[in-house]
Amino acid sequence: MEKVCLDTDVLIDLLRGKQDVVERVRELEERCEITTTSITLFELYYGAFKVGREKNVMAVRELARRIEVLEFTEKDAELAGKMSAELDRSGEGLDFRDVLIAAISVNRGAKLYTGNLRHFKRLEKFGLRLKD
Repeated sequence: MEKVCLDTDVLIDLLRGKQDVVERVRELEERCEITTTSITLFELYYGAFKVGREKNVMAVRELARRIEVLEFTEKDAELAGKMSAELDRSGEGLDFRDVLIAAISVNRGAKLYTGNLRHFKRLEKFGLRLKD
């Protein structure tokens, strides 16, 4: 079964009930193994605590209970370090969190489902596959 990792922007839209994203994720759930990363959960929790809404924190907790969370490992750290160094050398640096998410996805064989294609396309040369 194909593994799909949901990026932060997708999960934010899902939590907000954005209809097209809700439908797309439901469709993916029927045919794919749906996951996210511990880095993505950090981003979601950060946003929820930053705005100070307990209901948002609770929504992230519930999501974390319902979805497989791919943890960041030493192997991911190595790949992310390589990716970041090469991107920086070529003047194409990315936010480190995006690189961490990409490394986790690559190492778990998961396609990344994101709306942020412009940034993540830079990481395809490292084996990142994007879900259309």
